[in-house]
Amino acid sequence: MGGAQDDPRTGFDHWVSFKGQGTYEADGHVLNVNGRSVPRTKYMTDELTDYAVNWLRQQHTDKPFLLYLSN
Repeated sequence: MGGAQDDPRTGFDHWVSFKGQGTYEADGHVLNVNGRSVPRTKYMTDELTDYAVNWLRQQHTDKPFLLYLSN
């Protein structure tokens, strides 16, 4: 998260991260999605928002959750 590593942080069940400061365009860099390297496919803000919205849609409405998205 801003550094050279993109390892998961303690307490998170699901995460999407990238090394360093990242770039906006899909330029060959990858995202770390739950420990898997996933090629980027679009503008960073749009891609992270899509991951967040898709995750929200999978949540149970009767259970609390936390979503943190920083663009």
